[in-house]
Amino acid sequence: MEHFIGAKARIKGALKEVQRTALVDTGAFFSLLDEELADEIGVKYFRGEKRKITIRGLCCEVEGELAGVEELYIEGRLIGSTSMVVLKFPSYLKEALRGYRFAEDLIIGIRDIPGFVLDVERIKLKYVRYMAVKS
Repeated sequence: MEHFIGAKARIKGALKEVQRTALVDTGAFFSLLDEELADEIGVKYFRGEKRKITIRGLCCEVEGELAGVEELYIEGRLIGSTSMVVLKFPSYLKEALRGYRFAEDLIIGIRDIPGFVLDVERIKLKYVRYMAVKS
């Protein structure tokens, strides 16, 4: 059985703040935001900044526009303002996310989980602060 890691996320735009339990996509650099949620919370678009993202294990390759959010919290910890790729999530992606009991409008990329590591035994994120690697 496949196990996916989720995280409690709180995301704030210019209009609204929402909370979700989102899939953590360890293969994605940027976080993904469905355009309906982006409109609801009020993101700031960086016009002309397109990104292609492949969502391995769930479905597909998608393309969206880069936009900024005012604040992102992961597991109660402030990440700060960040940019995300906004796109219309295909229905089959939403269905797959729902099937794993994750929010159907937000996927967290590794760029937005600094200080966290994957606890594969407990199938969750674990906060360890920042690690230094000695060479």
